[in-house]
Amino acid sequence: EALAKQVRQEDLDSGTIYPSFSNIRKISAHIAANVAAKAYEL
Repeated sequence: EALAKQVRQEDLDSGTIYPSFSNIRKISAHIAANVAAKAYEL
């Protein structure tokens, strides 16, 4: 879910289903924060 939210409309328009690799650090940090938040809930 966290990864899916990082896909921009322009990525989809260009035919890709994953976000651009050029933003990998930002995306990884976002996913890690979501994982930590979910772990805290448990």
